[in-house]
Amino acid sequence: MAFSYWKVYLKLNIKDVGDVIGVYELSNSSWDMSKMKYIGHGKLRTELLRYLKEPYTSTSTYFRYEALYSNQRAQERERALLREFKKKYGRLPECNEQID
Repeated sequence: MAFSYWKVYLKLNIKDVGDVIGVYELSNSSWDMSKMKYIGHGKLRTELLRYLKEPYTSTSTYFRYEALYSNQRAQERERALLREFKKKYGRLPECNEQID
């Protein structure tokens, strides 16, 4: 499965996300990836709802996700996405630097 389309980061839009293992991205732009706030993995609905309440990620305005159904695959995909982001922008997403 590929990433979903970008959606506005609101509880209403998260309710339709399955609570399956995958990766997700939180951003302040649906077109400028340099505005990425956080890249993570885990049970998608649970994680997206949890970060909606956190002060450092709740300011995100968009999210997208990719269901992978395997924790190992999700961890590998998350690491690959973080490596790609760092290679392209010379840093990690803002909240990955604060959290990790």
